[in-house]
This record gives sequence, C-alpha cells and structure tokens, in this order.
Amino acid sequence: MTHPGAFRLSNWFNTQVISDPQDLQAIYRLRYRVYCEERGFLAPADYPDRLERDHFDDHSVNFAAFDQDGRIAAAVRLVGPCLLYTSPSPRDRTRSRMPSSA
Repeated sequence: MTHPGAFRLSNWFNTQVISDPQDLQAIYRLRYRVYCEERGFLAPADYPDRLERDHFDDHSVNFAAFDQDGRIAAAVRLVGPCLLYTSPSPRDRTRSRMPSSA
C-alpha cells in the first residue's frame, strides 16, 4: 500500500512565482531546450543566445517548480489577458507558438 502523502507535490517540488532575473533566465533556457532542441517547434537559429523569449514575456507572470536540489524542473507562464486580443506581426507569429489565426 502506498503512503497517502507519497505523491504530494510539496514532497518533491517547491513551487513559486518567479521574479528573480537569474531564475527568469533559467526559464528561458529551459524553454529553448524544450521548444527548439527537444520538440523542434522553433528554429534554434532564431535564438542565438539560447534563450527562448517572445513579446509576451514582458506581460507574463512566471511560475516554476524547483526540485530538491534547487534546479528548475518545470515552468509555466500566465499571459496578461489584454495580449490575447492582440495579433502579433506576421514575423512574430511565425516565431511564437500562437496559432496563425490569432
């Protein structure tokens, strides 16, 4: 029988809102690894600094889950609602993960 607390998120990860510039850089690096290298959604050549950032970052709240060694294991961002109704330029649309109908 598995102990009821064995799978509590807090047993494995510390989650928090991210505002520290170094932690934000770590999130951008993680996004680059996932979206450019692992999944191939974005062209690595478009991110020579190996940081995946876009026009939504200045209007987002970032959250991260840190593992027991203090490394970022996962991240998510919430984009401000005013930007959901703003269509990016055609150039940004090809670089962002937004659908082309946005």
